[in-house]
Amino acid sequence: MLDARNELPKLLFPPEVLEEIVNIYYRQTRTRIYNHSIAGISPCRTQSMTPWAAAIDKLSWENDVLFIVAAGNIEAVRNFVTRPSISAHIQAGRNYPEYLLQPSARVANPAQSFQALTVGSVAHHTYSNPPLSSIANKDYPSSFSCSGPGIWETIKPEVVEYGGDYVIDSPTSPNFTTPELVCPELIRSTRDGGKTVSADTVGTSFAAPKVTHIVAALEAAFPEESTLLYRALIVQSARLPAWTNSLDPKELYHAIRTMGYEIPDIDRALGNSPNRVTLTTRGLEHIKARQAKVYQVKVPENFLLQGEGFDILIEITLSYVAKPRRTRRNRRKYLSTWLDWTCSKRGEDPDRFLNRVLKDYDAPEETEKDDGLFQWTLGKRKLGKDQTSPNGIDGIVKELSRSTGTVQKDWATEDLLSFEEYLNYDDGTDNRYELVDGRLELVNPPTFRHLLITKYLERSLDQEISRLQLPWLCFREAGIRTGWRKSRLADVYVVTAEQVREFLDQSAVCQTPPLLAVEVVSPESVKRDYRYKRSEYAALEIPEYWIVDPKEHQITLLLLNEGLYEETNFIVNQSLVSETLTELSLTVEQVLAAGSIQ
Repeated sequence: MLDARNELPKLLFPPEVLEEIVNIYYRQTRTRIYNHSIAGISPCRTQSMTPWAAAIDKLSWENDVLFIVAAGNIEAVRNFVTRPSISAHIQAGRNYPEYLLQPSARVANPAQSFQALTVGSVAHHTYSNPPLSSIANKDYPSSFSCSGPGIWETIKPEVVEYGGDYVIDSPTSPNFTTPELVCPELIRSTRDGGKTVSADTVGTSFAAPKVTHIVAALEAAFPEESTLLYRALIVQSARLPAWTNSLDPKELYHAIRTMGYEIPDIDRALGNSPNRVTLTTRGLEHIKARQAKVYQVKVPENFLLQGEGFDILIEITLSYVAKPRRTRRNRRKYLSTWLDWTCSKRGEDPDRFLNRVLKDYDAPEETEKDDGLFQWTLGKRKLGKDQTSPNGIDGIVKELSRSTGTVQKDWATEDLLSFEEYLNYDDGTDNRYELVDGRLELVNPPTFRHLLITKYLERSLDQEISRLQLPWLCFREAGIRTGWRKSRLADVYVVTAEQVREFLDQSAVCQTPPLLAVEVVSPESVKRDYRYKRSEYAALEIPEYWIVDPKEHQITLLLLNEGLYEETNFIVNQSLVSETLTELSLTVEQVLAAGSIQ
């Protein structure tokens, strides 16, 4: 396609060429992956999609194809009106990497395409041979690689690969060279002679094919899947380099602008490992405007066990395609349908979550929204142009939003507490917490009615234990360990003296199953007492569990039988029938009356 000057012929119209290529290769040979290492010399537009980029979006909508597009390059010494060279930036006092954040460094046409997977470049070697040195260090953005954001503030490039870097001899008036050590190894045509393999030039055009190689490996592994999955897995497998871990939010914003989600990994894209698992949807999912789909992911208990003492990284990537409308000058109008994803709140019922999502869809944009479960890196919303307050901005990086493009990735690190850390946790307040899957959950202060009932139950059980002269103890508002990273605060429970003997000087959390546990239901604890604690106490094999419900005027008594609770409801003047304290004389009315003041 390029002429002798390595440029597109003036009479060639790229959209028509792309259409012809897809017509031949997709419709005749079902070729679905297209490497696109040609880019314009100017920064992409920011207000309307060009015909070249829109053609990629249109072809991706009409066909199951994926274009991997080079982000474009900043020339070393050759200047253009809208794209100053690296040399010009340096002589103007704009040093690396600051000049990569200039509007003139924005990705080149057609890299702004919404459906394309845009690839930038990072350096693969730190060159130092005074006075010669590479501009970029290893795993840092290449000095020539165009950066984002793309049109309408989309994250571009999405990923980067090793495309080399320039070596200079002076920080102020440099000469530029490309020694073999800083250049990617390339396979060349031998038509005009020369080596088959060489390393003597740099550019994003050489980074893009490396990503295309991974996409081809994905197609070979999952031939029946959509290219949308390949794009999602590429982005999902990408990780920012280790040096970004110590960055503050503003610096991280700059890193994502220049490198997107960083270098994809073929092993992470293709499969799982003992300490990492990727879950995907299979086949194409179709969704219309004003619709939502809920996916439930149950994290197995043994995953939490393997993660004991380690942080857990959660990554979510959405990849979708929608019909483009090229003449529209607004990102929300350019595509016929926009998608984004959100996460439920902790313990939120799926139906309630779905209703909340659809309700939020109709809420004004200024309405504060909060995922509530994780602290996401990017979040759904970014700071507006004139916005100074972060109210409603849910990501750590405030200047970017994951929801602006058609591939949307976000990630959060869960710093989970071990059970031992929970025992020693002190936030300097009188707050009381339960440990649920490694996370602290604040327990609201009880009502006075609640306190009066639990006090009465503790006294009644103590009296019965003393009357029978049993070596048992009764505790109120103490803890019960219910799992590897789980510990609940029970209102009342009965244990043997031996169960607590060796833990007298530790936090009051029983680490073996009590003989009897009692919970008094408050308005905010209904689901916790009836659902979560019931299942956890059964799994822990607590023989007997009472649920005292003042609102329903009943006590539910649950007895363990072959791993499951069998329940009996007692009301009004009925006496409780306990298998733990068989001679106990206690009626529902007595227990509930204790919550009143005469």
